[in-house]
Amino acid sequence: MAVLTIEIFANAPDTDPDPSDTVVCTLADLFTLTLATSEECAHGPVHLLTFDVVPALPVMVTATCLASDGETATDAVAALLSPTLADTVTGWTLHAGHTHVHHADN
Repeated sequence: MAVLTIEIFANAPDTDPDPSDTVVCTLADLFTLTLATSEECAHGPVHLLTFDVVPALPVMVTATCLASDGETATDAVAALLSPTLADTVTGWTLHAGHTHVHHADN
């Protein structure tokens, strides 16, 4: 297992490259609520330790996790965020950012 930090970005569609601050802040608030109340990241293969959601464009989520690898952690967090994204805005997409490994037990 490794302690790592992943980044996920929510990008606005090309048809709306400059969404309002209200849309961005609402999405960031809903991402925060989704991650704060998730039971999946407490009992599954990825344990969410801390997270931060930055209400900017793109919306950036950083999550520090205990997981076997960065791909597993990114996929698990993205799976939590995807329904919120689909229910809130149209055409937005999630993109993976960097993975920072803090400690691994290789």
